[in-house]
Amino acid sequence: ASDLIFVFDNASICTNYSGGGPAVLALSFKVGEAWASMARNGKPGHSGLPEWPAYNEKTRATMVFDTPCTVWNDPEGEGLRLIRQSA
Repeated sequence: ASDLIFVFDNASICTNYSGGGPAVLALSFKVGEAWASMARNGKPGHSGLPEWPAYNEKTRATMVFDTPCTVWNDPEGEGLRLIRQSA
């Protein structure tokens, strides 16, 4: 649940979890805006993020919220393949 301080853009009042500082506050804003954008129009992308393609089974485009935020294709692919093989 530690992500909730970012989801609701509360990193500034929960510095014991977030660490505070300008980079953390900027990241908190980006995460909060992504959730709000998703609620407003069904798409989490916004002007503060790089282009965020729709998720699909082929590319599995996933936004990695960090400094800077980036889109990774299939970031857990190898782990998912191992799980499927062991089943």
